[in-house]
Amino acid sequence: RRDERTDGRHAEVAFTDDWGEDAARRDFTINAMSATPDGTLHHYFSGQADLEAGRVRFVGEPATRIAEDHLRLLRFFRFHAWYGRGEPDAAALEACATAAHTLPSLSGERVQGEMLKLLAAPDPMPAVQSMKDAGVLDELLPEAQDIEHLAWLVKIERSVVDHDSIRRLFSLIADTNTSTVVNSEIANAVADRWRLSAADGAHLAALTKWLESPFPEIDRRELRRLIHELGSARSCDLVLLDWATTTRGEGGSETFWRSMLETAQTWKAPEFPISGADVLALGVEPGPEIGRFLDEVRNWWIEHDFRPSRAAALKELSVFVVAHRKEY
Repeated sequence: RRDERTDGRHAEVAFTDDWGEDAARRDFTINAMSATPDGTLHHYFSGQADLEAGRVRFVGEPATRIAEDHLRLLRFFRFHAWYGRGEPDAAALEACATAAHTLPSLSGERVQGEMLKLLAAPDPMPAVQSMKDAGVLDELLPEAQDIEHLAWLVKIERSVVDHDSIRRLFSLIADTNTSTVVNSEIANAVADRWRLSAADGAHLAALTKWLESPFPEIDRRELRRLIHELGSARSCDLVLLDWATTTRGEGGSETFWRSMLETAQTWKAPEFPISGADVLALGVEPGPEIGRFLDEVRNWWIEHDFRPSRAAALKELSVFVVAHRKEY
């Protein structure tokens, strides 16, 4: 194909039988290669040498390529995160910095597609740091004021667990100096702006629970409550996020954090020992009161670290039912 018209977001193309012309419209030299069925490689802009050297370079003038499609600005950092080595190409970086103000014109879907892929790189930190230095991150994600949190998270993930793009995104926007309410609003705003899927948006929002209960101040009992409420996967996220925060401040030992992570990965809450039938057996009429009594006992059971037996739970249920009858 060859470009007929571009406006920074869309391109009108025409078809051609000239592979060199097709290569010239590509964004990076490593994307401008092609091969014949017999394996003959054509790299019109030294793409093979750039790939071997870990250089991510635009085809032709970087500013021209970015003006054709502003998403190429983000693709530069994403490709550098995955394939680049050493310092980013200076000409490309300058062009990205100059064009950073165009990022708000991109749709949220296109932004999140590139950024989640970037954050999925084995170590996205050098690319994120370059984005910060070039003013790109401030345009794209002004909430990201403490990128060192991501650096520590990446370092920890390498030794203990698979990395996750949403967890890494949250590490960029989390601010422990503000209230949980504000951070919840920030998480929701980012999810909306980037048009995250419902599942990813819920994942991001769930991580604001970390800000309610910093782990150095709680014990395994509190962790078990979180596992019961949020599930194992989200609880693992919370342990890793706080581990990253406190490592920078030398809070807690690696043994402590590994133990907390193992608990989050393996602990399962026992089955709640009573049911609605037990409430009915105490003479409570069918209706919403049954759920209310069960919730009361369940909260008590959780507060006592999921340990009370069925007999103890039935006794507590009886106390709630008697107290309720006295109220009326």
